[in-house]
Amino acid sequence: MGPKKLDKNISSAEHYLQMILDNSRVIIVTTDNEGRIVEFNREAEKLLEYAKDSVVGKDILILYDKAPERSEIRKTSALDDKIWIWGVRDREVQLKSKTGRVYHVILTLSTMTDGEGKIIGTVGVGRDITEHKMLQFKLTQSEKLAGIGTLASGIAHEINNPLAGILGMAEAIRDEDDPGLVKSYAKDIIEYAVHAKNIVTELSAYSRSAAFETHSVVDLCSIIENSLKMARHGASFKGIKTVKEFGQGCLVNANGVEMQQVFINLIVNAAHAMKDKGALTLKCAKGAGFVSAAITDTGCGIPKADVSHIFDPFYTTKPAGSGTGLGLYVVYKIVTKHRGIIDVQSAVGEGTTFTVKLPAGVDSEGQPAME
Repeated sequence: MGPKKLDKNISSAEHYLQMILDNSRVIIVTTDNEGRIVEFNREAEKLLEYAKDSVVGKDILILYDKAPERSEIRKTSALDDKIWIWGVRDREVQLKSKTGRVYHVILTLSTMTDGEGKIIGTVGVGRDITEHKMLQFKLTQSEKLAGIGTLASGIAHEINNPLAGILGMAEAIRDEDDPGLVKSYAKDIIEYAVHAKNIVTELSAYSRSAAFETHSVVDLCSIIENSLKMARHGASFKGIKTVKEFGQGCLVNANGVEMQQVFINLIVNAAHAMKDKGALTLKCAKGAGFVSAAITDTGCGIPKADVSHIFDPFYTTKPAGSGTGLGLYVVYKIVTKHRGIIDVQSAVGEGTTFTVKLPAGVDSEGQPAME
């Protein structure tokens, strides 16, 4: 084969590969060993609003939105002898376009090698899931609003009690001349007001959008404790014995508001299943690299045929009009988003246990959080 024929074949092969890249409906970006962009396909141009010529040769980090992700890249590259990769294989990242718009992308990463097996760079294949994330967020928020509606009647009752006390003490002060009694009544008014304020504060913290909360190292035992307080507004616990078995150092890296939503849902469901009689056991313990939390009730139990469907959207075993069918679906989505797992064990007439396992919390340097 002559040189001209060889050049023509090479050119045809390059054109063929470029056509595949440019007609792919996914982002494809490659880098060299120093993290400089080599290939930037048409879908990447369209989504991130950079022309290929303007980014080739530039640092891959210009595409990243968050500093922690850039830090992880640098850390990983140092371990891999300057082989720059974008993070962990098959992970969700946030990329920023030229105009500043942020996109959620599921990214799959691989190293590229030459004919001798030597690593020459990396290839990242990404899929835009921004719209899916927004729909998921709206679904979570709609379920939270439904949950707030469930809590509202209980909260109204709890606020009414201190308000009645405040009114009674205020009327007593109006007709009282004894300075000592006036001071005592004023003290009672302050206590009633603080109690009402605390109830409103708890609801406000729960109702605020989880989108404004960042992931941080939180104590899962405290999350469950606070969730129990809120759940008491949404279900009757009369006749239910509560047992708490909390270990030490149960730290996880999580969105605190979303985690509270998980456990409020599980605890309210447990209370509903027991109908004012039985025992609710809340356990939280640290394992090897994970934290486990279990919510156990001695209620009616879930039929075996239903267990495999309880995390499906709009599936509910409650009477019509008493549930959205989204509660456990949202619980499942939140737990899996945090790279956790949720399991259910149930027996009709004996009760149910939901177990949530989450990765143990780590600090900003990637080390296990100190107890």
